[in-house]
Amino acid sequence: MKTKHIIITLLAGVALVATVMFLQTKPKATPQKQAKAGSASGKKAKVGSASGKQAKSKPTTRKTAKPGSTPVKLTASGFLTLKSAKMLLKQGAFLVDVRTPGEYKTGSIKNAKNIPLRDVTKRLAEFGAKDRRIIVYCRSGYRSGLALKKLQASGYKHVYNLGGIGRWK
Repeated sequence: MKTKHIIITLLAGVALVATVMFLQTKPKATPQKQAKAGSASGKKAKVGSASGKQAKSKPTTRKTAKPGSTPVKLTASGFLTLKSAKMLLKQGAFLVDVRTPGEYKTGSIKNAKNIPLRDVTKRLAEFGAKDRRIIVYCRSGYRSGLALKKLQASGYKHVYNLGGIGRWK
């Protein structure tokens, strides 16, 4: 009986360690590391001023792989700009709300399909072709960021994070 208890305790400990390792996020680079990485690639990196404040950055442009389409713009934090989101939706992008069904019922963006984050990998068929443009959003931008990573890992090439639903106007 005592051996069984010890084995169960050890298995629980291993599961806890595995979970913690899985949930750990990549540490953010310091401004000095960003500047060093930028200089190594031949690009200038923006580093905060002497007062320690980060310089305000304008939306960045990311080229799209589809010929003849307008470049997509992202904010400094990596979210899709509202202007780019509206443009992509006019061009037929697939809009996905990755919040829970309960959150979705409280209000959503028009024509958004609710595919909760926990179901994204189970429901990949609903996302369509791997080259389809997909915009994901949630309440704050965190879950949609995780959904973006899951979709990219599954081979989707044009996935964009709108961020939180509060940004939509």
